[in-house]
Formats: sequence, C-alpha cells, structure tokens
Amino acid sequence: MFAKGYKIDFARVRGLEWETPDRFRKEIGAEGYRRWLHGFETPAEWERRVRVADEIIAGALNTARKLIQS
Repeated sequence: MFAKGYKIDFARVRGLEWETPDRFRKEIGAEGYRRWLHGFETPAEWERRVRVADEIIAGALNTARKLIQS
C-alpha cells in the first residue's frame, strides 16, 4: 500500500478504549464506580497499559516495515 503511494492519516476504530465502564460492568456493579476506578488507576495498572501500548506500537511498526518492503 505504501509502496503504491498511499498514505494513512487517520483510522477510526471502536472498542479500543481503556477506561470505558462498559468493559467492566460486572466489576463496577459489584464495587461501585468510584471504588473500581480507584483500583483501576494504580501504578501497576499504568505500567501494564504502557507495556500494552509498547506492544501495539512495535506491532504497527513491524507491519509498516513489511508493507514498505513489499
């Protein structure tokens, strides 16, 4: 795709939100939103988010490299 001159400026996606309460309905229902959010905003949770983001970026860069080479 890139080799043919196409450029991706923006990709709209759904379902990639981190903090969406819809994803944790059961837990929020059991604990209440404020208590759940307090546990969700821990340093350990942020470290996990950074690791996941790093994996996503690495995968995207790997895919881009493959597309550029083809």
